[in-house]
Amino acid sequence: MEGQKRRDWLANNRFVLWLGSSQMGFSKIRNLVQEMEYDSIAEGGRNWSPHLFPKPKENMETLILEHGVCLNDNGEGIKSFRKGSRIQGAVIAVYSDSGGIGRVLSFDSGIVTKLQMTDLDAVKKELFIETLEIAHTGLRLE
Repeated sequence: MEGQKRRDWLANNRFVLWLGSSQMGFSKIRNLVQEMEYDSIAEGGRNWSPHLFPKPKENMETLILEHGVCLNDNGEGIKSFRKGSRIQGAVIAVYSDSGGIGRVLSFDSGIVTKLQMTDLDAVKKELFIETLEIAHTGLRLE
């Protein structure tokens, strides 16, 4: 019953996130970006365009998760998301209108760079995680 209450807080949600073995629900996931870094080299005599060559990434991408809660336990999973914690494997499942899984995004490893919790207020009913930021190795669309 407790898990159902958590799901009710995120009733309009059409995506679920698994970080390791913890199932999480967030009202907003930002920075879903796939980027490639490249070198541009101009060749003498070829004036119409430069050559573009992919290069290894120098910066990690950051996933920003807002207004969330851990769905599959009583808050034990949140203990593993302290600043500097490593995350091995993450999957974001986006549901279609029919309720089936429409798209899946994932990354292999990441590190928690920021965990901001909501203010504690006895008269408000709020989600516990305000913002969770994870620097990761790169998103894959599966």
